[in-house]
Amino acid sequence: MIVHTGSSDTGTADAQGYMETSELKAVAALAAEGRNVAPGGIFDGTWTGNGLTSSAAATADSAANAGYEQNILAVEQNSDMFLGGYSKWTVGSASESLGANDIIVKYTYNGDLNLDGAVDGSAATIFSTFYDNGATSGNTYAYGDLNGDGKIDGNDATIFSTVYGNGLAGSGLAQL
Repeated sequence: MIVHTGSSDTGTADAQGYMETSELKAVAALAAEGRNVAPGGIFDGTWTGNGLTSSAAATADSAANAGYEQNILAVEQNSDMFLGGYSKWTVGSASESLGANDIIVKYTYNGDLNLDGAVDGSAATIFSTFYDNGATSGNTYAYGDLNGDGKIDGNDATIFSTVYGNGLAGSGLAQL
């Protein structure tokens, strides 16, 4: 799903100093509501909330019974993507141009931080770049907050090391 937001959006800086638009916050909140937020801000993986939900993620997470989400609806603002974002989203023969503030929502593996369909060396580079053992809060999925608590810490590192190797790169995203 792509949410086109335009170029005159306003927002506030996130933990990494990037602009978070009000649209990003609204879509991320809908995804969090759909994921079911457990006490402490951790997602419970049931996907039975009233926001954006994913029956495929619920089935995969339930079947894995790993205690964390292996499949998610990743929500990222295009300009927050490591290395600057994407120029277009392509699925089959269809493609959609993307602007800097557009919001990307993609069903993918937890840990697929650049939304290329794999939790691989590229995702590991992003994760290690922003990992700070929870020293900052307000981080988003784009930087490695895999459990939804706003921190990039040992909990996220445990999830990342477990899901590393999932998927195959090549989702149809075109780098800017």
